Amino acid sequence: MTDSGMILAINAGSSSVKFAAFRPDFERAVSGTLEGIGSRPRLRASVAGIESLEDWSGGAAGDVPDLIRRLMAWIEARIPSGGLRAIGHRVAIGGLDHSGPARITPDVLCHLSTLVPIAPLPQPRNLEPIEILTASHPGI
Repeated sequence: MTDSGMILAINAGSSSVKFAAFRPDFERAVSGTLEGIGSRPRLRASVAGIESLEDWSGGAAGDVPDLIRRLMAWIEARIPSGGLRAIGHRVAIGGLDHSGPARITPDVLCHLSTLVPIAPLPQPRNLEPIEILTASHPGI
């Protein structure tokens, strides 16, 4: 992790993933929505103020791990050198122990997983990208 790296914010829902990458001065560099997960995925994004729409329907439309990996590769190809400093993701239910931001550890992830019965639709969709990103970006 370097001080010059970017911060990525992600919000994965049942059929979309919203994201924005911010420079150290908090200026938005890349943002967008991967929508149509489960039907016809497409990426609606803005890079340096230029809007685009890409059809991502090739492959399995509901393969969330594959779509998250593709999205991360797409984002990282468009951010300046220095890479990502941090990744944040909103979670539907944190329980009494996690009502605010928390660094993800195996214990935190385990605790969040126990809350799936409280929010059976959004919680798994929130945790899946966290699990993927924890594995693909250790140390962030």
